[in-house]
Amino acid sequence: MKKILLSFSVLIAGFIAAIGQTAADFTVNDCAGNAQHLFAELDAGKVIVMVWVMPCGTCIGPAKTAFNASQTFISSYPGRVLYYLVDDANNTPCATLTSWAATNSISPNSVFKSAAISMADYSGTGMPKVVVLGGGSHTVFDDENDVFNSTTLTTAITNALAAPSSVEINEKMVSDFQLNLFPNPVKNSAEVSYTLNQANDVRFEVFNILGDKIKTISAEKQMAGKHETQINVESLSNGVYFIQLITANSRETRRFSISR
Repeated sequence: MKKILLSFSVLIAGFIAAIGQTAADFTVNDCAGNAQHLFAELDAGKVIVMVWVMPCGTCIGPAKTAFNASQTFISSYPGRVLYYLVDDANNTPCATLTSWAATNSISPNSVFKSAAISMADYSGTGMPKVVVLGGGSHTVFDDENDVFNSTTLTTAITNALAAPSSVEINEKMVSDFQLNLFPNPVKNSAEVSYTLNQANDVRFEVFNILGDKIKTISAEKQMAGKHETQINVESLSNGVYFIQLITANSRETRRFSISR
């Protein structure tokens, strides 16, 4: 009995320790041939629900529970919660994984057969296994094996959605400019509105999902009050971006996407 209790305690301790730890990055091609960079997605404010399967019959219920939990956020957070299905041992053909998912009414955003995505990077192995990852700190918000609790998963996804992005984490000074961007998603240009509490030099910087600065827009010194300006993004491709309003002593960031 003592051995059983000790083993159980170690298992629980490992599970608890995993929560809040940092995810393991990867850049691999999914089964559709699309390159996927985990940290880039998390930096952009995406939440990843990642599930490893064999696949097998006993994997169906828990994998569907995780999928259904991710789907509850489609309306309130469109495009923010992604479901990744991963082969546990990198020995199942992509076609088999994709077919298994379709047969069981699971529609992953990406399917993976890659040794670079390993359960060993988290609290341990188990079939199936799920982790919930999010935020610019690339945090593990949930790490479970075998049987998933939908309430726990939903809570983990909610917490991950609330985590700051990498650009927001890197802000040193934050103020309330009442910064807004419309429309969002953007096609070719957007109207940015903001309020200055005092006269100031203003500039805007645009970052991609990796945090790279790709565009700078400078403005002359502006008086206190409400202002509006047009931002042209015709040269940028579809995707997720961040715009920062910067003055001499403050800055503020908004996330936006381009979709044509």
